[in-house]
Amino acid sequence: MPPEQFDGATRFAAIARRIAAAIDDGAIAAGERLPSVRRLSRQEGVSMTTALAAMRLLESHGYVTVRPQSGHFARHPARLPAPARSEPPQHDRIPAIEGLIGDILSRSVRGRGFSFGEAVPAPTLLPLRAIARRIGRLAHSEGETLLGGLSGQGLAELRAAIAGRMAHAGCTVHPDAITITGGAADAVALALRAVTSPGDLVALESPTYYGLLMTAASCGLRIRELPTDPTEGLDPNAFAAMCASAPPRALVLSANVQNPTGACMRESRKRELVALAARYGVTIIEDDVFGEYARHAGAGLRALKAHDQTGTVIYCSSFSKVLAPGLRVGWIIAGPHHDAVLRDRIAQSWGAPLLNQKALALSLREASYEQHMRRMVHTLGDTRARALDLIARRFPAGTRIAPGVHGFLLWLQLPDALDGYAFYQRAMARDIVVMPGFAFSATGGFRDCIRLSLGHPWSSAMADALAALGDLADRMLAENARLTASGHGAADARKGPAPSA
Repeated sequence: MPPEQFDGATRFAAIARRIAAAIDDGAIAAGERLPSVRRLSRQEGVSMTTALAAMRLLESHGYVTVRPQSGHFARHPARLPAPARSEPPQHDRIPAIEGLIGDILSRSVRGRGFSFGEAVPAPTLLPLRAIARRIGRLAHSEGETLLGGLSGQGLAELRAAIAGRMAHAGCTVHPDAITITGGAADAVALALRAVTSPGDLVALESPTYYGLLMTAASCGLRIRELPTDPTEGLDPNAFAAMCASAPPRALVLSANVQNPTGACMRESRKRELVALAARYGVTIIEDDVFGEYARHAGAGLRALKAHDQTGTVIYCSSFSKVLAPGLRVGWIIAGPHHDAVLRDRIAQSWGAPLLNQKALALSLREASYEQHMRRMVHTLGDTRARALDLIARRFPAGTRIAPGVHGFLLWLQLPDALDGYAFYQRAMARDIVVMPGFAFSATGGFRDCIRLSLGHPWSSAMADALAALGDLADRMLAENARLTASGHGAADARKGPAPSA
């Protein structure tokens, strides 16, 4: 069993490790029924809550499938080799990919066919109707107050609810330290403007979220991408080496469920990274927008902010990935930069709509939010396991996949250096949307990678689309082999247009 799985010293993680090892070793066969939660709690001498947490953790890692009214059954998760750690060129650059990304996104909206492009869950997985009904009731009962006012820092009721949620990420936060934003991207942009000036240097993961590259470009910043492992996340040693020679003004990263790889940093690496940033006076901007998936899967992953004792970490997140993308409500905990962020926020827009904020505050206070997240984690975990099984069977040998287990993003490296942009174009011709890998870097790297968003319940349409992508990869490999055999060479055939970065 890979050592990065089931990180932590909790009782439920230890139980999950033992059961997973038995499945890996064949002592528990795939399809075999596992002990009930009640029986497991008696066997292990733990509470029902601890036994259930162990089962949920196993499920999130693909080792357990739940059959309604029947119980928990062992599953042997499909595994493909992981891509190697990235080694981006260690020099500064100004990202210039806005036009390219804009073109890709404009062609990648949901329509006919099947979309693996947008990094948001399918609407059928979200409580959109319940939120819409709540907004309607609030507009009727409190319309004059909520529609006639401005929020500034944000609705106190929502900030209190968020402060309560932050405890699950290991953070003790006062509601007054929170500012409501127009989503996580807005929060990150506010953080960058608070701690940098045009021309300053910031450090990023590699690959990184393409929206961050666009934000850095709009702020006039220079960037340097740092080596990043698809399992462990950003390498603290690479960050230390950069700080020793040319400390950046800020480091922007996602320590929990990174976009696009799904990587989750161990707590020891998080502590090391925060300590390094404090030593060199570098502000960390943490984008934790997917972190809820790991925490509700029982992984016990803490935010980087939980390891911060000196105000080094600015925390950013939103509800776009778990409740309602269209509401555009997020938050920022800016620490010593709180006043600067709030002034900037008010100068821009005077805050997010109060009606949306009140609806979210009520949603977070209800038990239905926890139930919704458990359903989401269960459904998306099942989708991921089924997708990995199909990819292992239908994609060509040499395909590599980042081994993230939380959330719904899949980072895939195509075999034999197939070009991801050419793959994207030919998939689009089949009405299937993927995101080409080079969009996630300003260096021109990751040309043989694609990102798949698996934020849907499993369906025959999804299975057919994945199988078609596997067939497309086979066909492109065969075409390259014929070109090589004919003496024309396959290199040119593999390459799509160069990115503008």
